[in-house]
Amino acid sequence: MESVGGSDSEPLVPGHGQVQGVFLVNKADMMLGYCSTAAAVLREVPGLVSVPLPRVLTVGPANGLVVRTDNPLADRFAVFVMSEQGQAILARYGFVPVALLTG
Repeated sequence: MESVGGSDSEPLVPGHGQVQGVFLVNKADMMLGYCSTAAAVLREVPGLVSVPLPRVLTVGPANGLVVRTDNPLADRFAVFVMSEQGQAILARYGFVPVALLTG
C-alpha cells in the first residue's frame, strides 16, 4: 500500500494531481479519500465513480476556525466564512455547512 501526495511527491502523470495519477497509470482499483477531492478526480479520470461510505463508517476531518489576532480584517473574514455565502462556497468544495451566522 502506498501513500498518495505530500509536499515531496512527484506527480505520476504530469499535469494531473496525485490521486488522478494513481488511477491514470492503473496503480489502484479503488481508494478512500475526502469528498472534497472527488469532483476534480472524476473530471480527470474517465469511468470512475464516487461512492459515499455508509454513515456508520463515515469519519470526517474536524475542521475548525480560529482567529488569533485582534485585526478587524481577520474578524470580518471569520464572519464571512460562517455566513450563508461563505458556507455556500465551502459546500461547493465538498465541505458540509456547519453553522450560519445571521444578523
